[in-house]
Amino acid sequence: MPRPPLPFVRHCTVQELHSLYQACRHPVEKMRWHALWLLARTDEPRTPAQVAEMVGLSAVTVRDVLNRWNVHGPAGVSDRRKGNGALPKLTARHRDELSTALRGLPPDGGVWTATKVVRFVRDQWNVVVRPETGWRWLRKLGRAL
Repeated sequence: MPRPPLPFVRHCTVQELHSLYQACRHPVEKMRWHALWLLARTDEPRTPAQVAEMVGLSAVTVRDVLNRWNVHGPAGVSDRRKGNGALPKLTARHRDELSTALRGLPPDGGVWTATKVVRFVRDQWNVVVRPETGWRWLRKLGRAL
């Protein structure tokens, strides 16, 4: 038995949707705006499955986007994954201090290594990280060999 068609709540015009789609710079959100614009067009009605194939999303995802659109309007299109990552291990002040320290010699002499960065951060601020993180910081701060 086929799915009943989902309604499309017209929170804005087709032209406004097209403008929002074209202006969007976030790749995930841009695909959602594109899908909504295609669903909103009345010159060529399309199902969520047809739109999904056109924009490279699954039909389930397009239906989810449409449901969020119907309930929340334009606010439902935003990528809710933003800001859900882990907090930085170092504060901005600590990163600046680490950058300054990396310009000089390590406490035990020689050259900075990932292990020395890990030890320095642990001793200075009681922050425990893996050697991979120390290496990433070395590279990011331009101090890797």
